[in-house]
Amino acid sequence: MAMSVNAGARLDRLPISSFHYRIFTLVGAGMFFDGYDLYVAGGVLAATIQTKFSVPTLVGAPPAFASRRRRCKIHSV
Repeated sequence: MAMSVNAGARLDRLPISSFHYRIFTLVGAGMFFDGYDLYVAGGVLAATIQTKFSVPTLVGAPPAFASRRRRCKIHSV
């Protein structure tokens, strides 16, 4: 007769160890830096477009948002 193993109940009973806290910290730090990177990149991108250092077509904006003087066709792969 086959013996059934209830792995979910066993995992629920195990205590949280320092390994779990290390993984939680690494995942949390990764999510923080990912969000911060997106936040900073959005501000830098807006500043470069506002100062005319870059144009929307160079940063991947759809043609509807590009300036009227420099319309380019965007080809998707």
